[in-house]
Amino acid sequence: MRQWRGRSPRGSSMETGLIWSALFSALAGAAIAWVCAPRIIDMLLQTVGPVSNYRGRPVAFPVGLALILGATAGTVGALVAGLRAWTRPLWAGHAACLILTLGFGFAGFVDDVLGGRDHSGFRGHLGAMHRGIVTTGAFKIAMGAILSLAAVMVTRGETWISTAPTGRVNPLLLAQLVLDSALVAVSANLINLLDRRPGRAAKGFLLGVLAVALGIWLSRGTNELLRAVSLGAGTFGAAVALIWLDLGERVMLGDTGSNPLGAVLGLMLLHLTSGPRTALLALAVWLTLRSERVSFTNVIDSNRVLRFLDRLGRKDP
Repeated sequence: MRQWRGRSPRGSSMETGLIWSALFSALAGAAIAWVCAPRIIDMLLQTVGPVSNYRGRPVAFPVGLALILGATAGTVGALVAGLRAWTRPLWAGHAACLILTLGFGFAGFVDDVLGGRDHSGFRGHLGAMHRGIVTTGAFKIAMGAILSLAAVMVTRGETWISTAPTGRVNPLLLAQLVLDSALVAVSANLINLLDRRPGRAAKGFLLGVLAVALGIWLSRGTNELLRAVSLGAGTFGAAVALIWLDLGERVMLGDTGSNPLGAVLGLMLLHLTSGPRTALLALAVWLTLRSERVSFTNVIDSNRVLRFLDRLGRKDP
């Protein structure tokens, strides 16, 4: 049983501040995304033009731009609302969230708008590079690796450097830094791989956040849970606001929206202990490799539970 006695007034005040900032962040993210979505849809239809979805229906693309605006506004709102609760690690976590949201959103937008469909998957993009062809997908892979490493370094601060007077790099902590960066990058790619049907990427993110939150609470307690939730609250709110447009086949998030969703989920995973993080990285890498040969859509359609969740709220016949 959890031990609740002995909590200091300062700790209780910080938890209260985190709760309020998370709520404010989620509401701000949802409100901004919802208000901006119609304007962005009109802008995209006039500039990019309607794009056909998997059923040939015209949709606005990539409306992940609205998600970026909502998630960014939610993160900034969390900083303002929870000003009294912030310590250095919390500020660093939100800075990392902004890096991932804006950086992955930009890389995804480049791939959505400028990218072709001649190459797909890691194998396709790396194979093209081997032949001297640089694709927008390869650009996104490189950007994702850099952004993930930068975000993890920001959250970790100098903890990966030895505290000894020599200031030497601790090899074990450096290895963990690389593994955590890989977890963020692969998480971004996994959610992106789900973005093949209406609402699937947003559902994957929302369900992933709930599962991660439960895991953090069971393994590290309420305070760490609130720290993690405060990071992803703005993105969570923005995803909830836009999922209805996605399910209604009016829009597609594109890589512009799905990559930031996965990156923020990966950032939240860093609040788990090292053992589960390593296991999840291995699982994510395995799923990524399997996706080169096996269609996620076929796997989902062949499983009753996954098929139910996937089609929940959709207009499929």
